[in-house]
Amino acid sequence: MTFRSEISSAPANLTSKGTIVAAVLAAASATIIAFSLAGGISRDAAGLGLSAGGIVGAAIGMGLFWRLLVPRNGGYSIVYSVLAGLLAAIAAHVLAWLVFFIVASFAAATSLPDIAKAFGLTISMLGTSVILAGMITIPVCIAVALAVTLWCRWQLVRTF
Repeated sequence: MTFRSEISSAPANLTSKGTIVAAVLAAASATIIAFSLAGGISRDAAGLGLSAGGIVGAAIGMGLFWRLLVPRNGGYSIVYSVLAGLLAAIAAHVLAWLVFFIVASFAAATSLPDIAKAFGLTISMLGTSVILAGMITIPVCIAVALAVTLWCRWQLVRTF
């Protein structure tokens, strides 16, 4: 019996377990990153929304992209794992700044031009965030995705 045929008969719930583990590890990593970059818990609503959006975005993004990309042909792809980590990190930044925009718009903006200015600022900060903070978040998300993928591969080999 070849290894490929053994992989195709993998336990059905291993992918579900991997998705949950990936989301939990991404949320834990994002929490550590958010609080270390922010210098602790933010006291204003916008800063707290930014941190919370990043944490939730990392969990949702990692769970979603890992589940959609990594399980391939009964196995778990390392290449797609790196791609899933990259996309999850970018999704975390997008969701973080989206939550920040919503909270800041409702908290401070009083007119449509103010909301449009806030949206422009949010888009520029999103780009800056991906470039600067992405130097931390992208490798961490890729490491989480790789760790979960290797764990799933190890579970496959161990069960056979």
